[in-house]
Amino acid sequence: MIERLLEKKIFDALLRETEHSDCFLRKYSSAITINNQVIGLGHSLIPYGEKCSETGICPREALQSKHGHEFEFFESCPIIHAEMTAILSCRSTEACDGAALYLLGITMPDNAIHKNAFPCSLCLRHIAYVGIKAICIVQKEDSCHEFTFMEGKFQ
Repeated sequence: MIERLLEKKIFDALLRETEHSDCFLRKYSSAITINNQVIGLGHSLIPYGEKCSETGICPREALQSKHGHEFEFFESCPIIHAEMTAILSCRSTEACDGAALYLLGITMPDNAIHKNAFPCSLCLRHIAYVGIKAICIVQKEDSCHEFTFMEGKFQ
């Protein structure tokens, strides 16, 4: 992991995208870039039914399910992760080859940046499959932690 500067235009795009997030506990957005040009944007969204951002009820909390990155926790949450919606917004998966993925998480209700955010194991598989070579976790408005894909994993 290395510390990396974050361009203002990328941070601003991520921040605007979090406003569309359907989760009311944490608002996530993701941007896929090539040469600092955004080629895909996404946010966490619920593709069907009532959105917890509208009802104020988290399906995981209603079922007293844990929050986390483990697969069994996904069953109680209908959300599609920001990383996946960013990949889907690209014109093709081939366009992602060699790209960087930026991830911004905003914890509610205090609007603080979630500095320990990281893609779940399912998202990591898709990120690697489409050829994304770096994951940048936003730490503050002008910096992020970068993980690069080496030897079959992000480190």
